[in-house]
Amino acid sequence: MPDFPPQPDLPPTSEMLARKPETKGVFEARDDGAARHIQSGMICPRKLGTLNVWRFQVYPSPAGPGTDVGCDYGIQGLDDLWVCKLTLFAIKAEAGETADTAFRRYKDEVERAYPQAKYLGPAVTFKGETPAYVEHVRSAEYEIVADDIRYQSDLVVMLAGGWIFEIRGTGRMDVVQEEAAAAVSCLVAPSFALTMTADSIGTAE
Repeated sequence: MPDFPPQPDLPPTSEMLARKPETKGVFEARDDGAARHIQSGMICPRKLGTLNVWRFQVYPSPAGPGTDVGCDYGIQGLDDLWVCKLTLFAIKAEAGETADTAFRRYKDEVERAYPQAKYLGPAVTFKGETPAYVEHVRSAEYEIVADDIRYQSDLVVMLAGGWIFEIRGTGRMDVVQEEAAAAVSCLVAPSFALTMTADSIGTAE
């Protein structure tokens, strides 16, 4: 079974944020090492399962500063290419936005970017008693082949409190199928990230 190389040591979250001036007033560093998106309440921990935080992003948005942000996570492989990556996004919802319209928009983005993507079904499923936020969650899972490498790509969208929380996770299946740690990271991370996000913004009752 392949081993992952040592992952890069990252500076403290406060230092990572200080290096990106656009994050000032948008993210705040917490005592536990996580970063919090101030406007939406989304929490980005230092690690998501076995995935390491890579960077905090603030994207230009007509809705104003801090209304379209992301937190990138991943694991590097032996070939110096990523094995698994995941991004948590928080985007201010437009007036009249629903979970269905938001999900359709991001699903269309994926399918336009990868027209040969094979839809496999929902990316996350719920069994037994489910929390109330589930009715505002939509998801899709795809198999994508690029440069002769097969990937599993997950899209999860949740609408809550006037914000769209989007989770995009992609794993290299050639590595994931051989490496147990990678499988846990890539295949379970979207569900874990959804639960964590719902809890951090106070919708997981």
